Amino acid sequence: MSSVSDEAQREALQADLAYLDVLPRDGEGSVGDTDAALNSLFAAEDLQQFAVSVGEGEDGDGDKQGQGEGEGQDLEIDPVLTIAEAAAQADAQLRAEDEAMAEAGVEDTSAAAAAAVGVEPEAEPESTEPPPKRRATSRINMLARGAACDYCKRRKLKCSAEHPSCAVCKRQDRPCVYLQKPQKSRVKVLEDRLAELEKKLGSSAAEGGETAPASPQPHVQAQAGPSGSTHTPSSYPGTIYALDPATGSTGSTFISPLAPPPEGDEGDPEGFTYSDGLDIGFNLDMLTGKDEEPDLMTLADAATHDRIEAGGKYPWVGMGAEQIAREILAAVGGSKGVGEKIVLFLLQAYISPRNPQTSLAILDPSTILSRLNPRSSSPLHPALILSIIILVLPLLPSSALPPSAPTAIATALLSPARTYSAQAYSTGDHRLLDVVAAQAIRAIAFFQEGRFLDGWAETSGSAALAWACGLGKLGGVGQRFLDPEERGEGWEERCKREEKLREWRYKGVVVQPPKDRKEYAERVRLFWAIYMLDRGAAVGWGWPSSFNDDEITTPFPLESYDTSESLRNMSTLKDFLSSDVQSGQDDSVFCTQLKAFTLLYKATRLFDNDSATPEETRNILSIAQQYSSSMTPVSRQGSGEWGIKQGPVNANWMTLHAVMLLIHGKEAVDASCADDTAAEVHALQSCIAASRKVVDCVELARDMGDFAFEGYDLTCATVWSIVGRSAYKLEMRLRVEHALREKMGMGSMEESREVGDKLLEALRVMGKRIPYAATCAQILENISLGVEGKVGEWVRPDWTRP
Repeated sequence: MSSVSDEAQREALQADLAYLDVLPRDGEGSVGDTDAALNSLFAAEDLQQFAVSVGEGEDGDGDKQGQGEGEGQDLEIDPVLTIAEAAAQADAQLRAEDEAMAEAGVEDTSAAAAAAVGVEPEAEPESTEPPPKRRATSRINMLARGAACDYCKRRKLKCSAEHPSCAVCKRQDRPCVYLQKPQKSRVKVLEDRLAELEKKLGSSAAEGGETAPASPQPHVQAQAGPSGSTHTPSSYPGTIYALDPATGSTGSTFISPLAPPPEGDEGDPEGFTYSDGLDIGFNLDMLTGKDEEPDLMTLADAATHDRIEAGGKYPWVGMGAEQIAREILAAVGGSKGVGEKIVLFLLQAYISPRNPQTSLAILDPSTILSRLNPRSSSPLHPALILSIIILVLPLLPSSALPPSAPTAIATALLSPARTYSAQAYSTGDHRLLDVVAAQAIRAIAFFQEGRFLDGWAETSGSAALAWACGLGKLGGVGQRFLDPEERGEGWEERCKREEKLREWRYKGVVVQPPKDRKEYAERVRLFWAIYMLDRGAAVGWGWPSSFNDDEITTPFPLESYDTSESLRNMSTLKDFLSSDVQSGQDDSVFCTQLKAFTLLYKATRLFDNDSATPEETRNILSIAQQYSSSMTPVSRQGSGEWGIKQGPVNANWMTLHAVMLLIHGKEAVDASCADDTAAEVHALQSCIAASRKVVDCVELARDMGDFAFEGYDLTCATVWSIVGRSAYKLEMRLRVEHALREKMGMGSMEESREVGDKLLEALRVMGKRIPYAATCAQILENISLGVEGKVGEWVRPDWTRP
């Protein structure tokens, strides 16, 4: 929000408050004039919450009392006081009168006193005297909206709002329930907002200008830290301060290798202004006004409530794609409006466990919910929120938006998301891990849409940043959160050795170390999610991965880190790839997926590594066989929703069968080059058997009721493509090599063709909701027709005939 708009809002609020100060304050003021004045500022129903000391009040049933001479005299209030001061003075006078009556032993038996506790007054002898004048009440004695208990509110009784039981419920011996928390008065809200705007304007003026800068200036602007502290520019990564030779101290001038953040490009929505992102973030308080820990039901309830108020429609009904993008950007930047509700719906879709495409969604839903807490010192970074929305838009129901709208909105949000990321790099934002996650999420969105090169570029960037943040080097970090006697043997010795190594070579990262086990667990999962994304892309393209397995010290992810044993866990890729393979019985579904795709990547690289030996091939095969023998089998106890939930488990089995297929294929190549026909035939028959098992897993998914393959994600489409291509290629070879076909059996060619056709059909079904799968289906169909390659792709020229 610019300082110009802040100044305008402040002037408007000051005008409102000044208007309140000129209202009549003494007993001689005109009640009618006061009513008209208040009605012009607030809604009529708010008047009962904003009664002033002018002789007006309510009884228990909401009827007006008569006025006249009686026991209550007009309160003496200084007319120069403000409303708040006058109310405080009136309240003090009333309390003094009450104390004096109590000391004198006077018992209040008036009808107003009886109505105050919600009961009918006893009948009194008729009197010709006029009723006593009701004593003026101060605004402080009036209950705030929502303060009354449920019973008094429904019966329209005056509630004393005492806890745990009000006077009415106590007298009637009934349970007292408060269903709604008291809300702030309208004046209090105005005063708070005015104070907030003045604070913002004051900070802008202190930085030397009346207008806030459009882009961040890291050399003059402090940065809010995770716990409310500030970071000086010396904490920015890559920042080098000039050293003063005379004093030996650093000055204010520095050199940064990071390029200045871009201020926008042609892809940005017209008129959009970037915030520096350092002090903004989207949280649930912007939507619900609740200052409490949100959960999934909070998001769902808020979204449902908005849909009901909107007549069951989405909050963007009637809006074009450009306007929707504009509202989203405004909400992410901290502005109010319908964009807040739009972001709410999209965040709810992202964290929904019913959404299979979020299995690679990088961040755990509980992490996002905790960061949506208004009390969080680290709200979600704008780049992360926009990247999540880009991922979720294509997953919305077809009735939510016109067919072209998701792509148009995502395109409009892409440039701002990248710009926010660039600003985070240049300013050293303490939420740099959000930016890493955002880049990985954008990669998933690109792959999902079949944009392979865009996805690969984002994947490589997120992998590089993961190393810069130290995510791949978390070995021994879990033990830091244990007592010394619980850290295990060898931990101290390893630390001493590391100290000696760092005397020769400094080891640094661009983020602070995790401060507790929760942050540690989040970083472990983030690293392995990026690793899985990178390995999946590398397997699909046949390119080398950005990760070196020998460099990784981060242990495999666990379901929870509540025990000392989980924090001492140091099981890494080196352990898994050693001869002593660990059991997979206790591994989570995600951990099993990581290990299966690690083996699939290793098997893929066998075809592109000239130094790969038959012994290395047999070693990978042995690891795959040992691990699969201890894996959790697919539970067939139900169908429908149960079948969808079993999808990830079934997909892991498909991956391991694909590993067997490729390893046996490499064995067939080695045997063919060695002119060992018998070994080649045996290896090819093993390939057909492995591919047949993949098809069995596909049929199992249908048998369990998952006909649309809703429990399967992008990685599964990659596996089907690899297996289907191998099946079609083998069928084509057997069609022309009659001698080989006779040795393998006449049914081998037909079986290979059947495997390819069934996997092609499965990709077409998945392609109805995932464009990536549809692209894979088209490529596989081309291969079945003898055409290989994609538009914009050529055969790699190394060791090929011209």
